[in-house]
Amino acid sequence: MGRHAGVCALVALLSQGFISTAMAIDEPGAQARPEIVFVSRHLGNSEQSERDSVVRTASRGQLQAIDSNGGIRTLVDARLNTNDQSIPIDVMDPDVSYNATHVVFSGFSSVGNGWRIFEIHVDGSGLRQLTHDLREVDLEQFGDNAERFLGHDDLDPCYLPDGRICFVSTRYPETAPDGRKRATNLYVMNADGSDMHRITTERFGADTPTVDPSTGQIVYSRWWRTAQLIEEGTGEEPEPIRPGSPGYTIESEGEEIAPGVSLPTPVDANALRNVDAEEFPGVNSWFLSSVNPDGTGLEMFSGFRLDREESQAYKPSFTRDGRALSLFIPVTPVIGEPAPFGVRLYTRGAEKPEAVGGPQAFPGQTLDREIPLLPNLPPFPGVPGEELPPDFFELVEQEAAEEVQFSYESAVELPDGSLLVSAAPVQALNEEGLPRARPSQFDLYIMENPSAENAEATMRPLLERRRTAELDATPIVARELPPVIRDLTTDRLTNYIPQTAEEAVRMNGTFRFIVENIHFNAPVDFNVPSSPPIGQDLAIEFYMAPQGSSTEGNDEPVLIHREEIGPDGRVEAELPAGVPLFEVIRTPEGHLAQGRDGQVFHVGGMNFGREHRTARCVGCHAGHTMVDVPQDARELRFTNLAPSAAIRASSAFGRVPPQRPLPEVVDAENEIIGLPGFAPGAVPAIFPPQNLVDRSTMAMGNEWVGAGSRTNSIVQMRWPVPIRSRQLVVHAPGQGPEVGIFGERSQEIRGFVIETTLGGETVEERIVRRRLTSGNRITIELDLERPFDGLTMTIAQRDVVGLYEGEAGPALSEIVVNGMVASVSTVPTATFRRGDANCDGSLNVTDAIVVLSHMFTNGSDLCCEMSADTNGDNTLNLTDPVYFLNYLFRAGGQIAPPGEDCGTVEQGALSCDIQVCP
Repeated sequence: MGRHAGVCALVALLSQGFISTAMAIDEPGAQARPEIVFVSRHLGNSEQSERDSVVRTASRGQLQAIDSNGGIRTLVDARLNTNDQSIPIDVMDPDVSYNATHVVFSGFSSVGNGWRIFEIHVDGSGLRQLTHDLREVDLEQFGDNAERFLGHDDLDPCYLPDGRICFVSTRYPETAPDGRKRATNLYVMNADGSDMHRITTERFGADTPTVDPSTGQIVYSRWWRTAQLIEEGTGEEPEPIRPGSPGYTIESEGEEIAPGVSLPTPVDANALRNVDAEEFPGVNSWFLSSVNPDGTGLEMFSGFRLDREESQAYKPSFTRDGRALSLFIPVTPVIGEPAPFGVRLYTRGAEKPEAVGGPQAFPGQTLDREIPLLPNLPPFPGVPGEELPPDFFELVEQEAAEEVQFSYESAVELPDGSLLVSAAPVQALNEEGLPRARPSQFDLYIMENPSAENAEATMRPLLERRRTAELDATPIVARELPPVIRDLTTDRLTNYIPQTAEEAVRMNGTFRFIVENIHFNAPVDFNVPSSPPIGQDLAIEFYMAPQGSSTEGNDEPVLIHREEIGPDGRVEAELPAGVPLFEVIRTPEGHLAQGRDGQVFHVGGMNFGREHRTARCVGCHAGHTMVDVPQDARELRFTNLAPSAAIRASSAFGRVPPQRPLPEVVDAENEIIGLPGFAPGAVPAIFPPQNLVDRSTMAMGNEWVGAGSRTNSIVQMRWPVPIRSRQLVVHAPGQGPEVGIFGERSQEIRGFVIETTLGGETVEERIVRRRLTSGNRITIELDLERPFDGLTMTIAQRDVVGLYEGEAGPALSEIVVNGMVASVSTVPTATFRRGDANCDGSLNVTDAIVVLSHMFTNGSDLCCEMSADTNGDNTLNLTDPVYFLNYLFRAGGQIAPPGEDCGTVEQGALSCDIQVCP
């Protein structure tokens, strides 16, 4: 294909004008298309007054529906606003009720000069406005900036399974950067607009809510953004944080092995580095997160390791198989303004998304993933691994071709599995290298047979070409009700912005934040980053980020709590509820802590909690909320400690990729060790030993390969403090092709020796005589009572059979050291009074009431579950309050140890967050 093939296709398509018949007749026997509701907007013709808003308002918007025969009916027509100001002058974001009888949407009210939530019957009758201008908020605290918060917008509503409505609003007075002007948060109200209340406290953005049909949770787009402080003395604002920041890579000077070709040097063998705060690029990413309708249970819905590009997502809708069909947004979205977005399918959890179409990379980046191609879609925005020529999409008069690319504004799945999308053809690239499409060219299409594996998918226009933008389409179909999640809290958040932690506590109370083990790592091949390493004397700091006088969200954060991290990695803090918070990990020198994989240890956005609730997690990294917290307290102490070790090897396979010319000073047979620095003329290691502790067994890039010329290949691991380990797991390379980049991949290791040491002295030695082949692993049991700080693995070359990547040396993908810091007791304990369920220091009827409330009326979390377990059977059920009342009124036996007096017992499956005993 010529370099201007995409241009030719575009010219041909534009010349045809996209003329097509609405709702073309399907083949006989095919499933009938459902009715569809959408908005038709005249973009770029705003009639709104000057005000700070996150929305681009158009004019003469219409809410319309397409019936099953292709006819179009208008439900809301802005042109009628001249005679009836109760009709909005612009419309967006329709959502259909679960019984398919009503549509809720956002409309611009000329009376309130802002966006409000409306509802209408699907037949166009019964239009009513649900939200109004009433708002309880004191703006005097913002002084000269109070005017910025006078107005507000209510946007993007969705129906909840219990009949209530969730929507996005700027009612909470906060500013935002990157042209967004105002921060957004989620609100919930009854079907008639009553009992409106905020459920999130995001500092910058909570957009596009929908409901997960499998759980009943709200899934929305969170804007994880860090503030950019104005430089002291100059008053100048720094350069904006690029979308997708931080890239989470450790910059190093790769050695050029040929003109224009270089390989990066391996990162530091040590598990931790210092990063000056001024060098940290900041965070600017959008993720999918899930939350309960009362604002509790916040966690990340999807994300992949440290890859911001793979995790970037916006405007989710759910498919029949439970995946979130979402937009990839290479730029900060402005509500109501279509932009060069792509489409992806996201799976809940730490998985890579599947590309469906459109842009899939941030500006200035090359494309390294396969993009599904439609017959009328070329690769976009570039051929994998190649930079686009600057004029790739310029409009020129050349011979017509068949391929055209699209940008997307929305995408939902239809009952037959096809996708209903709003898309526009690409016209050219803008200054940032992103596609530019005319807003009026966004039209509705049916994408049939969409799949990354299916090259036969097609885009079929749904409407005849019009002069308006057709957006936000969704089918009018009855849906099964998702599970209803009852509210765990009825506390209402205030709209006042506290400036100190003390003010926040007075207004919204507190919540308990517990990291059960900050060093806890997710399982191997669970695609989240590794946790902070042990033995580094780290500290965690909690910051509050209130709105102040800044007009761009650049206010100075407030340090509200600092805590040294102990050997067991447990952190517990009582924090103000209902305010945006973030955390960072610091080294003893006061720098930000950075892991071997490049991650800077911080929670990359603003978190929040609800009064009287407990937020519990393990680890401290991007995606830690996706990691399951073990219920057994004993298991919380054990984790994979291999990522905490410094690691080196006697050799590591280094070779230049085939068909690359070598500089004269480089010998292709050179061998190097996987440590910082290289011998003169050495080739960087392609399979360094650091790959053994990256928690990934993925083939083709996550292995260590030793040199076959050595008699023995040795891997050494060192920890800064002694550890105890009960188990060692050695993984062979994952299953992959029989021939890799450099050659044959068929190897068997028939044995090796494991030695643990403490202070250089041997502690244990295990001779392993078992076969290790691709895709398999070997488990070695260790003596938990014998601590060590070093581990050496020796593989004799005579025990290596076959080749890996054409190399005779041994190949492994991962070493897992399941253990804990030696100074921590292997048996967790808790100190408490049995029966004191509310932790007030006394035993009375109130304790039984607290337990019953917790069980049956969604009361507050128990401060100490072990105290409530009065019969000591390590489970919490109705038997416990009954048993306790019998004991209290002397009608039964004794409560379990430690009894009424303070005492210490071993901890099992139940927790004890507050221990009030001296």
